[in-house]
Amino acid sequence: MATALSRFQCRYPRGAISGEKPATFFRFKSHFQNRRLKERFSICVTSLRAAARNATSQYEQFILKEYLAYRLSNIITPRSFRARLAKATYVDATRGKPLLSRYAIFLEDDDDVARRLEGKASDRLKIPFVQLHPVALLQMMIFQFMIGNTDYSIMAQHNIRIVETSVGLTYPIPYDFDITGLVRAPYGIPDPRLHLRDLTHRLYRGPCRTVEQLEPMLNTFRIKKAEMLAAITSVPDLNKFNQGEMTRFLNLFFSMIDKPSSVKRYLIDTCVKGGL
Repeated sequence: MATALSRFQCRYPRGAISGEKPATFFRFKSHFQNRRLKERFSICVTSLRAAARNATSQYEQFILKEYLAYRLSNIITPRSFRARLAKATYVDATRGKPLLSRYAIFLEDDDDVARRLEGKASDRLKIPFVQLHPVALLQMMIFQFMIGNTDYSIMAQHNIRIVETSVGLTYPIPYDFDITGLVRAPYGIPDPRLHLRDLTHRLYRGPCRTVEQLEPMLNTFRIKKAEMLAAITSVPDLNKFNQGEMTRFLNLFFSMIDKPSSVKRYLIDTCVKGGL
């Protein structure tokens, strides 16, 4: 089944694809039939505006930046949605004529994510922090802080999917990273209730932990720093300007978690009790 992912500005349809072999280029027809994929994926993002055919458009840059956010989440933990970058060719179903090709992200189906984690996707709402796997919760919340994401809710399953295992473990799995400081989609604005200047202003919304409890988790991010920074330059067609902006944004995060005063200010003083 396709996940309930959407973009309110998307002009092109999304769908689910089943298949057997991997591919890096996909040609869609009216029913999105293609047998060249290894796993089932949902088209969750695609370029929103037409642009010059000989250049990667401004709006495609946001697709590439969001793809990088998924890559970073995969580097941090396997408890994340796998994503593939592809070129999607849109075809006029009546005439069989290609209309345009644009970058798209193929996102792993939520049931497949759950299966990898030996669990099942759950629609249960109003799950408090105390009922979630404590390490997975803290890791996810620091990741969201790192990329500057406040556009999510565990209790409402807004941009979060819940996976529950047979042994009673409950994992929050984030997705949809366009309205973040890392991506900075032009239509994104912070929730005014959070009193943030803009998307690049980080806010930790995770559970309350002491410095001693935070430090081991922060160290797992430090260990992955070089790999995450290297991922920025590995995204095809991501321009130099955006590479530089994203590198600076991540480096600021690492600078913050290396200063005890900043850890207290940004990760302890703003923590959330109970859940969100």
